[in-house]
Amino acid sequence: MTNLENELIEIIRAHPYIQQLFEAMDHYIGDCYIGAGVITQPVWNKLHDFDLTYGIDDADIIYFNPPSKGLPGKWK
Repeated sequence: MTNLENELIEIIRAHPYIQQLFEAMDHYIGDCYIGAGVITQPVWNKLHDFDLTYGIDDADIIYFNPPSKGLPGKWK
């Protein structure tokens, strides 16, 4: 890994909520993605000596929930 990759991993691990978010997503959703804002904001915060949580009010989680067999025909 490059130094920048290692630094990014350190920032993510140092953030008090990101690891918990990843764990909750794995547990409850599984196959999903997290929006980049929750990753880029702590990087900017670190570069400008702000608290890592500054400016983060939410996280965008993207996932696909396939329709169940019980949906009406027009949804199949």
